[in-house]
Amino acid sequence: MEDFSLLTLFAVYAGVLAPLAGATWVMIVSRSGALAGQFHDWLNLALAQALSYVLLAPAIVGHVLARRHRGYRFNWRAKLFGALLFAVPCAAWSLRSSPDYLVPLQMLAAAPFFVWALLRYGLVGACYSILAVAMLAFAVSAADRGPFVHGDTRLTIIGLQLMILWGSLAMLYLSVMV
Repeated sequence: MEDFSLLTLFAVYAGVLAPLAGATWVMIVSRSGALAGQFHDWLNLALAQALSYVLLAPAIVGHVLARRHRGYRFNWRAKLFGALLFAVPCAAWSLRSSPDYLVPLQMLAAAPFFVWALLRYGLVGACYSILAVAMLAFAVSAADRGPFVHGDTRLTIIGLQLMILWGSLAMLYLSVMV
């Protein structure tokens, strides 16, 4: 994906049309049979599918193409620096409660890790960094810590999914410019 128009077409399809169709299909199918009543949150289903389309598809395709065209070499200094940058959101989000004025800074704690991964490894690094931070954010929120917890589990999950979806789209667009 090296063109803004193709990326926009991908974003509309992978971020809007496919998840809406998939969530609608799941809701229709789950109305009867063994799944009756299991899937009642259409927005949550659509956002979960959008994350997988927008995040995983470019990561897998980019990884395969990158290995064919140019081998990424992960040296020890790069691994150490990436681990140190990943430790920033780990530390910032591990606080059980923080003052309200620190919440915006906590939300941006992963930004240096994203930028480093994008500049160092391109599209593949951007997708993998978003995936790593997404897993961290969900784990921290499940432990009732970090800036994403809103008291209600449904709101916390939807907020996390929206943050990760917008972060993924932003990184995809930035990867076109790098």
